Amino acid sequence: MNILRNIRYISAVLSLPFVLASCGIMDLQDAGQAPTAMHLDHRDTIYVMQGDQVKLQPLFTPDTVQMQQVLWMTTNEQVLSLYDGVFTAENEGTAQIRAVSVAWQFEDSCTVSVMPRWENTAERYPYEMVVYADITVHGKPFDSSTMMAAAFVNGEMRGVGELMEQGGKRYVRFRVGSDLNYTGASNEVVEDVTFRLYHRKEMRCEDFPLTIRFDAETHGTLSALIDMKIK
Repeated sequence: MNILRNIRYISAVLSLPFVLASCGIMDLQDAGQAPTAMHLDHRDTIYVMQGDQVKLQPLFTPDTVQMQQVLWMTTNEQVLSLYDGVFTAENEGTAQIRAVSVAWQFEDSCTVSVMPRWENTAERYPYEMVVYADITVHGKPFDSSTMMAAAFVNGEMRGVGELMEQGGKRYVRFRVGSDLNYTGASNEVVEDVTFRLYHRKEMRCEDFPLTIRFDAETHGTLSALIDMKIK
C-alpha cells in the first residue's frame, strides 16, 4: 500500500468520533480506560535477515486498556513488506515500522535493518583461513539454536561459524575465504577479519573484540581454542 494512502487513511480513521468493534459501532467513551502511553516492544534498531518475518507488539500503559488495535506502516516496501500485520524482510536495506493506535492516537516506530542471509561462502574463494574458537556470550556458551556467528572483511561476510563437538568438547569452527594468496610480504595487501554475533530471537547484533589478519593458516586447535568472548 502506498505510504501517502496509508497516511491519509490513518488521518481519516483518527478523526472519527467512534471506532468499529466486532459487535458494531462503539463510542470511545466505552472503549475502556484511556492509556497514558504506547510503545513497541522493540524500540532500538532491530536486525533481520532476508526472508525473515517480523511481528512487533504494541504495549500500552496501563496494560488493562481494552482498545489496543493499531494501524501498521512500512516506509519502504521494497525492503520490508507488510501483510496482515506481519512484516517480511524482502531485500537488504533499512526501513521503518510505524504503529498508530486507532482509538487513542498514540504513535511509535522502530528501525529495521535487513541483512543478507549468513551462509558459508569459504568454498567460493581460492584460499581460506580456519579458526577454532571457544565462544562465550555474556557468561553463557554459544547456543546455535538462538545465535549465529560469522566472520567479516570490510563488511563482507566471509564465513559462518559451525558448532561442532569432538571427544566431548564443543567448539565453533570458522572457515574464512579470501582471494588473497597471502605470503607475508611487507608490501602485500592485507585483510583484517572481524567477527560478529547475531541473536536470532532478540533480532540484534554484537561484535566480538577480536581481529585476526588473514594469513591462510589455522588459528587455534582443539586443545588450545581461540578465546572469543562478549562480556
